[in-house]
Amino acid sequence: MKLFKYSVLALALAAGFASCSDEETYVAGAASDGVYFPTTDSVDVELDRKVPTFDVVVSRLGETQAATYGLTGSADDEVFTLPTSVSFAQGETSVTLKIPYNADNMGMDKAYKVILGFAEGTKISSYGYESLELSVVLPAPWTTVAKGTYQDGFLTYSLFDFGLDGKALNYECELQRNDIDTTRYRWVNPYGENFAKAVAAVDEELEDDQYDSKNNHYIEFYYFENPDKTQPGYAVIPLQPLGFSWNDSYGEFYVCNEAGYLAYSSDIPNADIPLYKNTFLANYPETLSTFDFKKFTTAKECALVMFGATQGFYYGNSNADIVNWYAEGVELKDYALDLQYSGVLTDSEGDMFAQVSVALGEDLKNAQIALVEGADEEGALEAVLAGEVSTTKLEESDKAFTFPIYKSGDYVVVAVGYNDEDEQVSSATLTFFAVTANEPKEWKSLGQGKMIDAWVIPAFNTQAGRADPMNYAMNVKMEENIENAGVYRVVKPWTSDSYPGASLNSNTTNKDYNLVIDARNPDMVSILPQCTGFHSAGTDSKGQSYSEVYWVTSFGDVMAAMGYNYNDIVDEGADNFVENGMIVIQIPTFGVTTKLSDAAPDIDDCGYSFYNTNPYSDEEQYCPSLFQLPGAGASAPAMVAMKRLESCVKAQMFNPVMHKVSKHLAKKAGGVKNAKTHLREYKKQNRVL
Repeated sequence: MKLFKYSVLALALAAGFASCSDEETYVAGAASDGVYFPTTDSVDVELDRKVPTFDVVVSRLGETQAATYGLTGSADDEVFTLPTSVSFAQGETSVTLKIPYNADNMGMDKAYKVILGFAEGTKISSYGYESLELSVVLPAPWTTVAKGTYQDGFLTYSLFDFGLDGKALNYECELQRNDIDTTRYRWVNPYGENFAKAVAAVDEELEDDQYDSKNNHYIEFYYFENPDKTQPGYAVIPLQPLGFSWNDSYGEFYVCNEAGYLAYSSDIPNADIPLYKNTFLANYPETLSTFDFKKFTTAKECALVMFGATQGFYYGNSNADIVNWYAEGVELKDYALDLQYSGVLTDSEGDMFAQVSVALGEDLKNAQIALVEGADEEGALEAVLAGEVSTTKLEESDKAFTFPIYKSGDYVVVAVGYNDEDEQVSSATLTFFAVTANEPKEWKSLGQGKMIDAWVIPAFNTQAGRADPMNYAMNVKMEENIENAGVYRVVKPWTSDSYPGASLNSNTTNKDYNLVIDARNPDMVSILPQCTGFHSAGTDSKGQSYSEVYWVTSFGDVMAAMGYNYNDIVDEGADNFVENGMIVIQIPTFGVTTKLSDAAPDIDDCGYSFYNTNPYSDEEQYCPSLFQLPGAGASAPAMVAMKRLESCVKAQMFNPVMHKVSKHLAKKAGGVKNAKTHLREYKKQNRVL
């Protein structure tokens, strides 16, 4: 059974599991009769994708006649097939169970918990464990991209100098890149045999438990391209174990750079770190390492962490920058491929497109990109490489590559990069779910619901002042996707004759503009940018002509596209949810184009909203958009009294102002475009309901 090699889940695994775990100090009991799980087995299992099973050993003491013992257990039944018994032949004292698994149903580098135990009433030996709790990982594939020299800026600088007068310890170490996620790199066994040999050359030999003697651990980092492409890129080294502890008082050793420790302290999962790159670049650039594909340099914030020590966090090279690794006689090429999914957009004609940006490493000659139905990333990549799927060639980065979507379901985008010799050198995949808005056979009618529109209604005046969306609840036809429960379609909410501002809509296209709401997760409802079909055109109070088409989304979706996770979105009060038969869009936001035929704006250009400002407070208060599902039983007035809506200030009390909602996150996120320098003064426009 192979030991676990570092992956994006190292932090979770650092906490350990119950039952048999590396954190327990095991003292063997008396050799009593019975069956048991040996204490020598690892609880962390790294699967070999070429072998469809992994091994678990069961042993026994005492009587050795042929016998069968019942087993119990729990695991993901779509992945693992657990045995219900184990049989010993006469004289056998140890049996190896083969546990089958289905790799097609597993996420790469994701820890799956497998628990095995003996049936009630089974005689258990005190010599081992009565149950076994495993963490099983299917590792993503990696490719060695260069051999180089590793300079130890963690242990050497932090605790020991080995008579090197403050210089780093140097030894050979390979660098690998992840074949699927090309932002991930790792050094191969940097504190394994080569480290021990380097120490022995200047000091004394280390004991097996003083280094990674089995060469099982890696140090992984995430690479971010520098916006200034003439300068080296940046890297985060997440907190991760080295695979050994030099003595009990120090505990297990972990390493990271300052950015990695910042992520750990902020509870950012390692898998989410690439999404937070703008936060690091904008606000904490000094915490990042630099990497130019030939040299990896960490500034003084290089860190060594020992959870068993009184002072667990130590700075490593605190007096100077250090080159952690450099290539030897090898020009490391930038073959990176980066895919970013912006969502499925509905154009002004009602057609659906998945929008993906593709960034090519500077040393790639070109890339082939394809869209494959389903959610199997490895299978999709294999289909593209086998020529079973049509592809499109890209010879330069494309920030707005689109794929037409004809039906609802899961999709995988595959990109394969090629060098100057037309050799495949990199690949990348991403998975997303899409739903079509205008395919009748995919939808079933739910009946009549109600809608309160806080996207467009606040742009209008009434005889009493600014229009309050809460006073304009309207009946709408609502449908649900047949294949995907919780995905709703509101039929022509802005282009039907019943819309309160129908007479002010300049749209004459006679196209259907439906609104799709993804409420499969009732705690995180999503409305990706979609064209309303509402075209406002005319002349404002200053005599200036205007022409605006509204594309609606929510600030929660904008934040998600920026890389924020669920907790961040909740903290901003931007989470959309379903409660008591009501869909609540807490901060409705939108973007505008000038013509119905224009391409959809990017999602980060859809951060505008109308809000009401209390004159006695700086707090911004937003009026939500609401959808009452058919049959929910709530009346229109009851909508106002719903949970979390009490603070909604009525629009006729204060003048709404159109602004960029995301302005207060611009510094925090670093990736949001600034508000437009000139916005039309909506409160002066003479548009009357």
